Amino acid sequence: MITHAIIVGIVAWVFVFILIDTGMIFEKWWVVLNKLPQWLSKPLGSCEYCFAGQLALWVYLIQRLIVGSYNVFEHIAFISIAIFTVKMINTTLNKNN
Repeated sequence: MITHAIIVGIVAWVFVFILIDTGMIFEKWWVVLNKLPQWLSKPLGSCEYCFAGQLALWVYLIQRLIVGSYNVFEHIAFISIAIFTVKMINTTLNKNN
């Protein structure tokens, strides 16, 4: 579970900071996000923490629906670990600059 949550955090960070950048594959998604209200654009990719949380929410839920065992506390932990992973990436990269 922890490994999957860390992967979700990494994927969220890469999407927000690399894949929707100018000239990248999801650049047009960034244009769409800029037209949306902030409360909607943040969980869809304009905020790395919000996007990681949203992605983790759905990844865990879909995983558990397939497996058939759901635990609300694990769900909260999964989301928290994904967001924390993004925070650690940001902290690490900011220390190196």
